[in-house]
Amino acid sequence: MQRFVKKVYRLSLAAIQNPIGKEDEMIWKNLEQLTQKMADDLAKFKYNTAIAKLMEFVNLWSDNQAKVGSSTRGESGPKAHQPLAEAFGRKVVARIALLLAPLAPHMAEEIYQETRSKLQEASCKRQENENLKLETCSLKQFSSVHQQLWPKVQSEALEEETVKIVIQVNGKKRGEIKVQSAHLRQACLPARQGFGGQAKLKAQGEVEKLAKENEKVQTYLQGQQIKKTVFVPGRLINFVV
Repeated sequence: MQRFVKKVYRLSLAAIQNPIGKEDEMIWKNLEQLTQKMADDLAKFKYNTAIAKLMEFVNLWSDNQAKVGSSTRGESGPKAHQPLAEAFGRKVVARIALLLAPLAPHMAEEIYQETRSKLQEASCKRQENENLKLETCSLKQFSSVHQQLWPKVQSEALEEETVKIVIQVNGKKRGEIKVQSAHLRQACLPARQGFGGQAKLKAQGEVEKLAKENEKVQTYLQGQQIKKTVFVPGRLINFVV
């Protein structure tokens, strides 16, 4: 646990003080999903699983930073994406501090204050560049990470990249496919989430085509006559032969 805490602190300071790369949608989407999962776990007092999920994200973030760092060294100097990197780096670290607060309160506070300090410096520099004549650019009111609300998660970030469809022949599972098309993914959502009849028919046609192309399923359909096809959007397709 001590190694993990040190790793989080090291990564956070590096992201604040020496940002590299640029905004990464994959990292932010994973962080949004982590926020929701940790909220569910903490509400049920499942602290071990919450920590495990946080560790998993930190490892992903660490690997991503290493890859981005190696790829940006040759891009017109080490600060090729500096402005965007600074904003995104603070955004990620601030979220990490909020997620860490219930589990490691002292370190979360330290990371949060470091983020605020860098935010203050950026504000001062911006005022100097814009020649704003203000008495002070300091953060007058103290703010603690433990005074902040739990982050709100964007619903779009919780959507899975693929929809898994189980393939059955006469009610027995014979395979499965993953639907990657954005249009098909929307059409295959469960009925309670809403879609029209035409979308369902179109989705069924495309899923049926993909299912029949599955090698395992072909062995059970070869030489058979399909009498009926049952399609449950977002879940399964069943061939009755």
